[in-house]
Amino acid sequence: MVDTQTSRYYDAQQTLDARVEKTFAANGSTIGVYVDALNLTNQGVATAVTTLSGSGFGQPFLWSDPRVVRAGRRWRF
Repeated sequence: MVDTQTSRYYDAQQTLDARVEKTFAANGSTIGVYVDALNLTNQGVATAVTTLSGSGFGQPFLWSDPRVVRAGRRWRF
C-alpha cells in the first residue's frame, strides 16, 4: 500500500481468512450456518503514519484490524 500524501511504502499485509459453512435443505428452502475467521494470524500492520513534523513524524497511528470471528446464517427460499 502506498500513502499518496507522503509516498511511503508500508509493510505487506499477509492475512489468513477462513470460512466454515454447513447448509441444510428444509421444505424447498436452504438454510446455511457459517463462521468466518478473519486475520487468523493476528498480524498487525501499520496502514497510516503521521505526517506532522516533530518527534512523532513517521510513527504509525492506524493499524490493520485484529483477529475477528463472525457467525451468521442465511435462508434461501
